[in-house]
Amino acid sequence: MISEEFYRMLHDSETRRREILHTKGHDYTQGSLDRLANFKKIGAILKILDLSGVPAHDPRLNWLIYYLKHLMAVATAIKGEVKSEPLDGRFDDLGTYTELGRALFKDCKSGE
Repeated sequence: MISEEFYRMLHDSETRRREILHTKGHDYTQGSLDRLANFKKIGAILKILDLSGVPAHDPRLNWLIYYLKHLMAVATAIKGEVKSEPLDGRFDDLGTYTELGRALFKDCKSGE
């Protein structure tokens, strides 16, 4: 790949990432000015669930964080503030993460 092609590819990639950050950033902050609001809300939910005894390296904890992220994306749709993707896509993501969670829990159980 010649330099010109590489830099065109890089530019296109940066443009797409900026657009994703703009549209999904709006959806995930749920109206907050804090671009990190989604992470903070999920942190608060995890504290409420009292997962203090769960080791940080437990893959189920990572799955739960991503699942909650997708659940919050559906919550944004309820408020009618979605800008980045259709509601069907959000439910597809949520369903996908539900099945991934089911598989992960079975996998962890079989590894005990």
